Amino acid sequence: MKQDVPRRRILKLMLGTGGAAAAFPDRWLTPVVETALLPAHAQTSDADTPAEPPHDAPLEPGPCIDDLTAVLTWADDVDLDLSLRLPGGALLRPGESSGPHSISADVTEPPGGETASIACGEALDTERYQLFVHNNSSASVAAFALAIDTPAQSATIDCTSLAPGTGVRVAFVDYSSGQGGVIEAAANPASCS
Repeated sequence: MKQDVPRRRILKLMLGTGGAAAAFPDRWLTPVVETALLPAHAQTSDADTPAEPPHDAPLEPGPCIDDLTAVLTWADDVDLDLSLRLPGGALLRPGESSGPHSISADVTEPPGGETASIACGEALDTERYQLFVHNNSSASVAAFALAIDTPAQSATIDCTSLAPGTGVRVAFVDYSSGQGGVIEAAANPASCS
């Protein structure tokens, strides 16, 4: 008949009867963990994040991004306005909207941030949109930039020297090619590139 020898006794025998064996308690205790330090990758992950779906699972569509987002920024102490000309000829100014097309509220100080947008899936597939910048101040602006994002591409058009009381067409956004909004800088006197 086999007799079970407690592990604690085996460890004491292996270490000998010296001082090391005396460090073992007479009975085992359940350890109590008060704090734990996780590796860096585990500290930044979310425990509630679900596992990735299997590779053969159908992909769910991601969030739809706007067909157009254009943000106007500048550094000089002037008031610039962003406008969006729709394919039918209507011109949207700050704070205006027409269906899925809109311009954010008027920003009158640098760094700007006026935004033109066309909601996701709402750009007319056969048309071109135009983006304009107007200087509503009594002083010239040395430089401004228009950052444009469409599903097809992103571009930043940098411009210089816009005289007071004038406006300039900065870009076309063309959806007629079926490519989701191709950005084209407009040839104009404001030295945009």
